Amino acid sequence: MNTNKSEEKTKRKRTHRGIRVPIDVYEEIKNMSKVEGRTIGGQMKYIFGVFKSITNQIDKVKIHVK
Repeated sequence: MNTNKSEEKTKRKRTHRGIRVPIDVYEEIKNMSKVEGRTIGGQMKYIFGVFKSITNQIDKVKIHVK
């Protein structure tokens, strides 16, 4: 079966739907995404990016404190 790159990219994007979260977390992400004009997947990507940024900043502070 031949698939082109756009089909493969679409398939990879759909894998985020397999993440299970408690319903209250899902509802909060859903509401946040609506208010901020993002898809649920886009909101999750944004939240993860913020998490990574904060984590990196904390790691830098830990290095300077030692």
